[in-house]
Amino acid sequence: DALENVNENTKLYIKDKLTGETYDITNQPFETNLEAGNYTDRFVLAFQPKLLSINEITLNKGVKIYMNNSSSVLNIEKIADINIQSIILYNYLGQVVNSWKSDVNNRYMYLPVNTSTGVYIVQLNTLNGTINKKIIIE
Repeated sequence: DALENVNENTKLYIKDKLTGETYDITNQPFETNLEAGNYTDRFVLAFQPKLLSINEITLNKGVKIYMNNSSSVLNIEKIADINIQSIILYNYLGQVVNSWKSDVNNRYMYLPVNTSTGVYIVQLNTLNGTINKKIIIE
């Protein structure tokens, strides 16, 4: 209900580690609808609005991309009418780890990723250009 021993200009945020979204709770309560169950490590308290997290959700040219580490699935949601030609997963050395060319134009895509922990780059090749997104696989 109150802050103690914190500078009054400090802003507080709740970060959803599943979706990568960050919510400002400095002056307003955080509310969300969840299915019944235990959520022990999904949400964290943060002091920056956009942490330099690689797992952040990005809306870039109408596509939402994030890694669901609890199920080892790369989630891609098309918000706009974009024609995706291929999806490529690169490691940080620039080597192709996985690629998908079929069934990449569904509105919701759940692509299984079975690789070691680390930082990776997701590249979506579309008719309108290329979308790149950094992710962390835990």
